[in-house]
Amino acid sequence: MVRTLALALAATLSLTTLSACSGGVTTTTASADALDPNLANPAVGDLWAAQLSHFSSASFSQPGGEAQSQSWGLLKVVAVDPTNITVITEQGAWPQKEGAIRDLGGTLADISWDESERITVVRAQLPQLVADEKILQTRRMNTQ
Repeated sequence: MVRTLALALAATLSLTTLSACSGGVTTTTASADALDPNLANPAVGDLWAAQLSHFSSASFSQPGGEAQSQSWGLLKVVAVDPTNITVITEQGAWPQKEGAIRDLGGTLADISWDESERITVVRAQLPQLVADEKILQTRRMNTQ
């Protein structure tokens, strides 16, 4: 398995891409040392492109009402402590991960957040969530 980490900086944000190429059956050992800097040191306001259906108990459906087996979208960090990170989901979702990645890199003007469901993510589980492609990319909004 080849794991790459590419960091692209822009004037108003940092966008980090984590990608994995896999073939056959491979065991991945996740390491906190290899974490994207935004996940290694999360901050309130960070955004993650992620598999919402893994984190959320909400049901996401396609137009027409058909349930999506996997739902991809954005998570927003709303609280951080030494052990846990609390996130909320966007209200919409995509059936493919590419939709979440596009949202993450966009203007965010059309994104609305579901404040009613607060999801706790254990910080120690982040490396495995990345290895399992439950978290795909992160974006840190400029806090200046």
